[in-house]
Amino acid sequence: MDIEIDSPVKLSMNFIDFDEHIPSLKASINLEPLGFKYDLSLSTTLWFECEAFDKFLEALKRKSASTLVDMKRNFELKIDFSDRNISWNISETDLNGGSSSIKGNRPMSSDELAGLVNSFDSYPKWW
Repeated sequence: MDIEIDSPVKLSMNFIDFDEHIPSLKASINLEPLGFKYDLSLSTTLWFECEAFDKFLEALKRKSASTLVDMKRNFELKIDFSDRNISWNISETDLNGGSSSIKGNRPMSSDELAGLVNSFDSYPKWW
């Protein structure tokens, strides 16, 4: 995996494609919330603008509120350092008008926050 977090939510991002026209990355996302009385697993592929990824990473390094949003605005990952919290929201509407949405949040320890920042910061950017 290119980026992997194990706690308080399992999140992996594997970058599988790149578009030079609008500098962007296609990522395979797997998300599994932990600590609830049910099992939930999400797998999808999403496109992120390189600039959005860079801004998210810079905010993480400054330990300020950080939000990563995909190009279609269907996925949002927020890291709040002041409240020590991770939150996610993913929604989609299909061609027939049906919709689905998954959102949640979990508190994070200082060690979990540091691990998250390290995981994103360790990814070798090539753009």
